[in-house]
Amino acid sequence: MRRILVVGLVLLSFCGQSLAKDRQDWSRVEKLKPGAKVLVTLWTGEEIAGRVDSVGQGSLGIRTSSSWKPLQRFARAEIQAIVHLRGPKLPDPDRWMRDGALIGGAVGVTSGAIQDATQGNNGRVLTHGLAGAGLGFFGSCAAMAGVGAVALVHHDRLVYEEKTRSHRP
Repeated sequence: MRRILVVGLVLLSFCGQSLAKDRQDWSRVEKLKPGAKVLVTLWTGEEIAGRVDSVGQGSLGIRTSSSWKPLQRFARAEIQAIVHLRGPKLPDPDRWMRDGALIGGAVGVTSGAIQDATQGNNGRVLTHGLAGAGLGFFGSCAAMAGVGAVALVHHDRLVYEEKTRSHRP
């Protein structure tokens, strides 16, 4: 048992170094798609938020919401860090709850209609329809809670960071 534990710890110590991401690798910036939200920190301390317009070998162009300078280009030497802003992409909760209630209600009405047709008319269409709508609503609420929990762990990602002012070619 100790031998397995020792081998596992040795393997983990080597895996950590091989899995570490090089934040000074410009190719990670080149993989950003046009339109991706980014936050660029310059060596002057200025932070500019915008969407990627173009990425070249030694430059980055972003579109900002500023009317003064809507398109800004930066040389790689000017950039200290780039963060990919990956905000949560949550669906419309009103639509999910409405659709869940409608689908549940339709299933309940269908179930009640089938029971009324086979066992006599006792008003099961209404009671099953109401129960199905309630269950569908609560089911969609639970699904939205799950989607929200997943969105909580969907963080921004540091794509590029230069430790010293002069960059590597």
